Amino acid sequence: MDVVMKIVAKYCKNELETYGECVQNNPGDWNVKCSQYKARLTDCSSTHPGVKCIKTNCKEEFTAYDICLKENPGKVDSCMSTLVKFLECADNAALNLEKSIKSQRETDK
Repeated sequence: MDVVMKIVAKYCKNELETYGECVQNNPGDWNVKCSQYKARLTDCSSTHPGVKCIKTNCKEEFTAYDICLKENPGKVDSCMSTLVKFLECADNAALNLEKSIKSQRETDK
């Protein structure tokens, strides 16, 4: 889950920070006062092109990592190779998306 949070933080930084600040500033009733920020974060993390691209292109790698974590509770180090594969896939997917967007912008000029 930590990896997913890092990816969400990369692509939905503003939403994550706003939600986090709201939770921190409203310790007694954050679940009520921060619901709109949570909804924005959820929307971003499920619809952002970068996150969607990674979910689509790296599903296999993420699933392998997730299974490894479940099969090795408390032994995160034993899942490092599957984590590295997922992160490499995520980086490549994000890079390819950025190249595609840049290429499209140049074509549109």
